[in-house]
Amino acid sequence: MEASPPPRGYEKTSVLFLGWGEEEDDTESYDEVRAHWHPTRKSRQCPLTESQLLAVGSVLEGRYGFETRLERMNLQTHPQVQAVKHVADFVFEADDPEHLLIVYYSGHGVAGINGRLLMHGSHPKDDNAREMYIDWTDVETTLGKARADVLVILDCCCAGVLHSRRAPTRSARRKLQYIAACRADQVTTSAGKDSFSRATIEAFRSLAEKPGFTTSELVRTLTAYEDFPREEQEVLIFDGRFGPVDEDIWIAPLTETAANDVSQERKRQ
Repeated sequence: MEASPPPRGYEKTSVLFLGWGEEEDDTESYDEVRAHWHPTRKSRQCPLTESQLLAVGSVLEGRYGFETRLERMNLQTHPQVQAVKHVADFVFEADDPEHLLIVYYSGHGVAGINGRLLMHGSHPKDDNAREMYIDWTDVETTLGKARADVLVILDCCCAGVLHSRRAPTRSARRKLQYIAACRADQVTTSAGKDSFSRATIEAFRSLAEKPGFTTSELVRTLTAYEDFPREEQEVLIFDGRFGPVDEDIWIAPLTETAANDVSQERKRQ
């Protein structure tokens, strides 16, 4: 599914980071996300340093020129509704046929029935408290309405469960792709030098020197990171259920020249 370099990139790339508030996040990712809006997690045993956080911010905003925002869910008022609202607001404000939207979720994940991914913050005291979970399928429906191309990156356990239920339901005129940190039967490592997030950071950093790259190249680069536990975590890339996608999404640092080229071509159409 590898694509040849397109003649142009996107006019704009917007990134939404979805996480949990300080009280709800027993992965202790809150402080890390608060330091800068970026894709990463934090563990009790091996927290990332402030310098690493600043490096991520430099790559995403300084070298890529991506626009970023962070939204945190809580367990007090229906996390499902919050997640749908955050994504809907993001799509409403950033959607455009010439834009790329990236959604990055970091937190807990469990495999539900019928290929569903259920997300949560701190473990609910009542295992039957379904209102404490987020069913990603409902969130994905909102993303499926976007006119922009969409890339979803899931840094959570069991993320690959979504791969098992791909059933295209719309035209592939727009692209919706996933990068999942592991298969449905696997768990992710805590933050540190061997984490998915650390490998993602290093991949984005090294690829920033290129004029652009595909999602497949991003996955190859992050899994090639020397400390990534590729034997324990198989990173998956697959189409959203609003596919299939005939070629990969193209990711490129946003430059003024590239943005102007896209804008001029759009005016000629």
